[in-house]
Amino acid sequence: MTSTLTDDRTEVLAALRREIGRVRPDLPADLDGAARLMTDLGLDSLDVVELVARVEESFRICVADEDWPTLRCLNRIADHVIAHSALERG
Repeated sequence: MTSTLTDDRTEVLAALRREIGRVRPDLPADLDGAARLMTDLGLDSLDVVELVARVEESFRICVADEDWPTLRCLNRIADHVIAHSALERG
């Protein structure tokens, strides 16, 4: 990973943690990137829908419905955001 990509990933993960905190304020701020949204963090389907909307708005990307089942943890969401943000810019 390049330094810029590492910095981008760190920023994206921090933003995702903030968004999850807005959806579920009871969760700790220092969530593990490998934590699974529903299984480990206890998000329910409505929480996930709200998180999807927040991610799309915050990062100005559109997440296809078929992509969300594969985005089970913060790390995967961060990878998706970075990849799709680059596509939007490029």
